[in-house]
Amino acid sequence: MAKSTDEILASLLLPRGSDWRIKDVHSDDPNESIYVEVEYCKPDIVVAGKHFPIYDFRPERVWRHLDMWQYKTFIKARIPRCKLPDGKYASVEVPWADAGERMTELLEKKR
Repeated sequence: MAKSTDEILASLLLPRGSDWRIKDVHSDDPNESIYVEVEYCKPDIVVAGKHFPIYDFRPERVWRHLDMWQYKTFIKARIPRCKLPDGKYASVEVPWADAGERMTELLEKKR
């Protein structure tokens, strides 16, 4: 069975069983860059085993990923967060990078 471009990209960029999906892919040919926008696809966030509804989304972030052909590749996402009973906020951890990093784990391994 043939896979769609989105399925191929998702298998390359996102872990199997991920809570994220590809929303859009944009190429910037003059700058030889590819931007893959992903979005969270669950209605809630799990923190310490408890489910909380999504409160809002953090501003869009961009992570540098492994190159595809001669093009620099970037992952873009808005990270959902929830409001906890104590009034604090918790964000979803992204599966492709450690918190605070600007590069994906796969790119870090290649450096």
